[in-house]
Amino acid sequence: WWKEDETAWCGTFIAHCLKASGVVTPKFWMRALDYSNYRTKLDKPAYGCIAVKKRSGGGHVTFVVGKTSTGKLVCLGGNQGNMVCYALYNESDFEDFMWYGATLAPAAYRYNLPILKNVLATQVTEA
Repeated sequence: WWKEDETAWCGTFIAHCLKASGVVTPKFWMRALDYSNYRTKLDKPAYGCIAVKKRSGGGHVTFVVGKTSTGKLVCLGGNQGNMVCYALYNESDFEDFMWYGATLAPAAYRYNLPILKNVLATQVTEA
């Protein structure tokens, strides 16, 4: 469905990770915003959940893997600065936090996000 390397591929990265883990992907896994249409919506981020946000021209999806000591979410995703990398976001940047784990909901301890240090990526492009 894509024609060149300028097509946003964050959803493709997330789908690859889910498939490699044996987790079912959304029907339109290549579309970031479609990740909000399936599985379990969370009230707040949990370790390993998928964060979904709108952006100019579409959406973006990334995994939540921690937070900084100042409260920024540390997210691991594809097509962040045209690579797979960590990026820092405000929790309010996201419309949804979705659970795609093997269970219906994350274990309670996953809401206690680890504090990650020395994550310097503060601005990344998502297109």
